[in-house]
Amino acid sequence: MVLTVGACMSIPYDSPKVTPIGSFLALWSTAMSGLRPVLTALLLKNSKESGLTPVPLLWYDAGFSTIFLFLAFLVSEETVTVAAFFKEDTAAGMGILIAGSTCAFAYNIVVFYLVKVTSSLTSVVLANVKTTLIIVIAVLLWDKEISPISIVGFGIFFLGLFAYSYLTFRSRQQASKAAATEPAKETATAKETTKLVS
Repeated sequence: MVLTVGACMSIPYDSPKVTPIGSFLALWSTAMSGLRPVLTALLLKNSKESGLTPVPLLWYDAGFSTIFLFLAFLVSEETVTVAAFFKEDTAAGMGILIAGSTCAFAYNIVVFYLVKVTSSLTSVVLANVKTTLIIVIAVLLWDKEISPISIVGFGIFFLGLFAYSYLTFRSRQQASKAAATEPAKETATAKETTKLVS
């Protein structure tokens, strides 16, 4: 919750580029991108039984993404811009398309394996870090003024991120200590049982 509040505060609402429909689309895409790792974790939970590994799951995801993104592209204003760019410089357009697709494919493989190895919550937190860093870099490069509320939002977000990382680290340490002492207790119990039986 702290990460969400910090991320929402970091949005430069006073910028003329921020519109209600843009804010809605950003919140919708955030919700959907948060749902994706959860579904991935559920589908990969029994991958040994189902045989569903991250690579086939990536192909299914890519198919659905292609359909939905193509439909969104058709209703957007970018159809004219993209057509004009491809008409002007087809080689550069194809290069950008192929490079972007390759990067997205590699990124998605990493994300699916990350969800399989860690958890969906960790993946969502890392995705929020990526998004917030993109916002921070964009603000630093293109916007000359940063509102105090955005700075506080960045601070809250990164403090929440560090708190999450620390608490996750501590819980894993405690779990590994508990797992290490559990076999020792079982061995001691087995020895006592053996002595009683003898």
